[in-house]
Amino acid sequence: MSLDIVVDDTRVLHRLQTVQERLEDDKRLLGHLSELLTGYIKETYDTADDGKWAPDDVVTTSEKGSSRILIDTGLLLRSLTDPHIDGEAVKATSGPAKYAGYLKAGARGTAKRDPLPAPSERLVIDWASSLLKHIVEEL
Repeated sequence: MSLDIVVDDTRVLHRLQTVQERLEDDKRLLGHLSELLTGYIKETYDTADDGKWAPDDVVTTSEKGSSRILIDTGLLLRSLTDPHIDGEAVKATSGPAKYAGYLKAGARGTAKRDPLPAPSERLVIDWASSLLKHIVEEL
């Protein structure tokens, strides 16, 4: 006597195929990462890099009419929050490179500030989790 067990793996194979297609869809994943990066940059500027950036001096604040750190014309922030997909990477350019260089160097005696600081290890882990959810959502 033999016992035959038949397993219908159609649904599992379909789900695996969907995961594979999503992994191969660079634009979908990189688009999601681009959204995460944009949110990070906006939050960084809204919170003055979580309070790490020294405030502008009185003269600078007076000249630009605002105490918002690293924001004068908004050109740099707009360029950073408009990341683009370049091959297999998402790039947030520092817009006018000379401004980013001045900010990093602390030009005219101002405090040194990185206009695009590296995200924390915790945030990178959160992004990885978000990307994974984006790959397997609704399966």
